Amino acid sequence: MTRTEEIAQRGREALFVLENPAYIEAVEKFTKDIRALRLQLSPRDTEGATKLVLMEQAVEKARRLM
Repeated sequence: MTRTEEIAQRGREALFVLENPAYIEAVEKFTKDIRALRLQLSPRDTEGATKLVLMEQAVEKARRLM
């Protein structure tokens, strides 16, 4: 298999995951849950807010990496 064929195969495999309803639902749930937690925080809890923002960014980065 050539390098181009390998890249195309990986693309097809990634697309299979990205279009999978279970994957889409999981990413949406993670994001929704993190945002809900952020809304519950006290305005003074900057450390907690920072951690939740980092979590949200990690989910988004993983989604983009796929």
